[in-house]
Amino acid sequence: MMETKKKLRYKKINYLLKNKWFVTLFTLGFIVSVTALSETYAWFESSDNRKNSFEGTKLVAEIDEIFTPNKEWQPGSTTTKEVRIKNVGPATAFVRVSLYEFLASFQIDVTDQTGNGNLKTVATAIQPSLDEANTDTWEIAAKNHGTYTSIGENYVTDSALISDPLNKTGMYEYNSSEREKSALKYLDLNFSKTFEATIPNETGKKWVYENGYFYYLSPLKSGELSEPLLDSVTLSDTLSNQYKGALYKLKVYMDAHDLTQPLINEWQLDQKGKVYPLLVDQLK
Repeated sequence: MMETKKKLRYKKINYLLKNKWFVTLFTLGFIVSVTALSETYAWFESSDNRKNSFEGTKLVAEIDEIFTPNKEWQPGSTTTKEVRIKNVGPATAFVRVSLYEFLASFQIDVTDQTGNGNLKTVATAIQPSLDEANTDTWEIAAKNHGTYTSIGENYVTDSALISDPLNKTGMYEYNSSEREKSALKYLDLNFSKTFEATIPNETGKKWVYENGYFYYLSPLKSGELSEPLLDSVTLSDTLSNQYKGALYKLKVYMDAHDLTQPLINEWQLDQKGKVYPLLVDQLK
């Protein structure tokens, strides 16, 4: 299959909330029939979605993303999703990124004792329906077993894992033990070599994680592009048949701030944390 790459960009002005997302419908390889396995499919797309919360003229930064559309995202395979930040404004800025995930699963017609089966379909759509472009509909559709319609088929929603970027709940937490207790454990976010979970002690480590945020440790000058934070996402080869056809979305949010002391309070940096000492000496 021919692969294409495209860049998706969103402007952020001053403390403007930024987000990007991709969505994918994946199917499993746990079907008894080899023919059924060869007919499994997945799709994956991205779309603009802007949220303007503040307008100014000093800071202008963008999420600069490259991803490779994967029409057959099978268990065990990896899809490119490279996330960088670019400063396209005149002022130097610090940036940080947060990640939010969404997952909706569909009912399965169980056909054998091992739990293998096909996606359940119904002849007529059931309201409230699930709109893949609007994650606000995922949870309510799951609670009422509403349907998701794709290529003329109505799939019955079974469950949903929902985060809330506006209220900052459900934020991705690096190496969280809670992830292993949810369906999100089947999705591995592959971070760049320039990311260091602890305090960076190697040359070239630019990103560090603390309390739900990924901080870029060097201020970005006008026109400068950051090192990548994220390289790709892998769908585990141990994916359960329960999540056959599941709908997954990843949103990327960005904050930008000038090099002034208010950053400490506005970003609520803990003076005893790992990020504070790495940034404070660079502030005016």
